[in-house]
Amino acid sequence: MLTQLSSSRRYRTIGLASLGGLLVWLVLTHTLAAYLADAAPETALILRPGDPTALLNIANARLNQIRAQAAANAGTPAPAPRTVPARLGAYTGSDPSFQADTGLPDDVAATPDLSQTDWVEAVETKPKPARVAAVDKQLLDQIGNMAEAALAADPLNSGAAGLLGQIAQAGGADQARTGSLMRAAATRSLHETLAVAWLMQQSYEHKDYAGAVYWAGAIMQTRPQLAQYVVPTLAQIAEDPAASGALDTVLASNPVWRGRFFATLPPFITDARTPLRLLLNLKDTISPPATTDLRGYLDFLISHQRYEVAYYTWLQFLPPDQLATAGLIVNGSFERPPGGLAFDWIIGNGSGVSVDITERPGDDTKRALSVEFGQGRAVFPGVRQVLMLPPGTYQLTGEYKGQVIGRRGLIWRVLCLDVKPVEIGASPMFLGVARTWTGFDVPLRVPATGCRAQSLQLELGARSASERLVTGTIWYDDLKIVRNPDVQTPG
Repeated sequence: MLTQLSSSRRYRTIGLASLGGLLVWLVLTHTLAAYLADAAPETALILRPGDPTALLNIANARLNQIRAQAAANAGTPAPAPRTVPARLGAYTGSDPSFQADTGLPDDVAATPDLSQTDWVEAVETKPKPARVAAVDKQLLDQIGNMAEAALAADPLNSGAAGLLGQIAQAGGADQARTGSLMRAAATRSLHETLAVAWLMQQSYEHKDYAGAVYWAGAIMQTRPQLAQYVVPTLAQIAEDPAASGALDTVLASNPVWRGRFFATLPPFITDARTPLRLLLNLKDTISPPATTDLRGYLDFLISHQRYEVAYYTWLQFLPPDQLATAGLIVNGSFERPPGGLAFDWIIGNGSGVSVDITERPGDDTKRALSVEFGQGRAVFPGVRQVLMLPPGTYQLTGEYKGQVIGRRGLIWRVLCLDVKPVEIGASPMFLGVARTWTGFDVPLRVPATGCRAQSLQLELGARSASERLVTGTIWYDDLKIVRNPDVQTPG
């Protein structure tokens, strides 16, 4: 009886030891191998021959070595900037006093010659692959074998299919075979960016513009940080009358990358009207341009002193009720939230101070601009709006109420934006207590030259860190600018 129990225990011990060994083997060949496939792929293949991740990591590393050597041997030059064709003529500006219903102003109807500016520089989207030297053919075949083994082990592996496409391209395979492999990779996963980029460029070169836009959109969606490498191709499509319809159709569907596209587009255009045309095409669709679609274009135009084009564009997308009430200052009574675009109020981000549009003290049916300082040092974010005042003399008026305690207070300033900002008017600095609504009046003179656009901005007049120690709350309301028609402005 004791002998039988001893044998039973021995068999149980052997069984448990075998099971433990099996578990250790499974851990080594699966869990550990999976970790080592990225950290040490050669070791991973010892533990688990045929691991697709390890095979691909080794294959990619070797292919990169071949490319680096080929580029070094060929002395690959730096990418050349995009050639920009000359356009109709240099921007000359026009009368900024036009109304929205007068049609396209002269400076918009004429196309600025952007080829003369140093900011038109596109990123090369299709570097030419260096042909692999004959001495590398054997190594290239080995890499291909590894990729095929990985694909056999994991038929849905997009990385393996993409690598085979890269090998075909590097080895000089015909376009049909390379295209088949690249499409197989992209079909498995749109995250195979190299394959998708190859398909985008090939589609564009073969005038398949719908295909080019589709693949470009795939990269914009899966790799938004690569927008600057994709948008140059989309810009060329947008500026080609025979191709732009494909882009218009996709933009009208409001893809998730539309805002990033418009934000990235301006530096790659050769015609300042291109984004405007795209935006106007979207105006009457079910997904009209959003603020994010407009902001980048307007900021770009203003930064390059295309003020009239920017103002005209902004007017086109104002709601009818706002267009009817737009004056020399927009929303000066702060009765609606800021639009977030240059010709409406823009409130920056700061610290130690809160700037908002709130109920007007003493009348909860109205709104006012509120500036509330905390107890520490304030970094005032600024409140600003771009103006389009024709030459002449004006009065800026408004009212305020509240208390500001500190060494320096708040000032409304008006600056000319052309070239170097020049102040043309400033309110008295408010510091102290105003228990009731108190008016202020600022004379302005817009010169006949050098001041096509202006900036109205609220600033904290601090000149040092100690002067940013401010407390209190102040409200501003009913800002207006009126022209003095009887006063002549000297040139």
